[in-house]
Amino acid sequence: MTRSSHNFQVVAAIPESIPQEAFITALHEHENVIMLQDLTTGYKEIDTTTAGATDTHFSPGDPIVRYSVSESVIIIPGAGNWGKYPITFPASFQNTPNGVKFLAHATAGVIVKGGFFVEKAGSDHQVNCEGEEGKGLIKWVLVERVTVECHSALMPFVRHSMTKAHENTCRLVVEKVVRQRESSGSGNR
Repeated sequence: MTRSSHNFQVVAAIPESIPQEAFITALHEHENVIMLQDLTTGYKEIDTTTAGATDTHFSPGDPIVRYSVSESVIIIPGAGNWGKYPITFPASFQNTPNGVKFLAHATAGVIVKGGFFVEKAGSDHQVNCEGEEGKGLIKWVLVERVTVECHSALMPFVRHSMTKAHENTCRLVVEKVVRQRESSGSGNR
């Protein structure tokens, strides 16, 4: 069985008026990165006694939280709800000082690992800032880095589905934090 992998990165600008810690806190609330992903329909926390214990993706000794995640995967594009297939799989999360790492073992041997991180903006972060005020003055970004591994025959379908499902998650997390800060009146530093 030949396996292949695909790496991708999604970046969203963080407004300068909101401290980076607010975004790290939002990432540590795993619901934000689980439920703001386009395919997710639900989740629940499950036993964590062995979650990620031997996986080198996670830092040894740091707590790992495990969830059962439900998604509705599009198997026939453009076919509406009957073109979707429900799946449920375990996903593990580990908080880091600047975000959160994740590892999911999805259906058909698909493994998804990566993380969401708050980082200083740099040349390796391609940010779409069209129409935003302050274009070019971005100091901080929210970055999602993902590696998908699966059987080579499945990779074209999985790559397309994963990229589409994750393309908006960073932006949606940023928008949620901004809305929460504005509604609580703490939008300024």
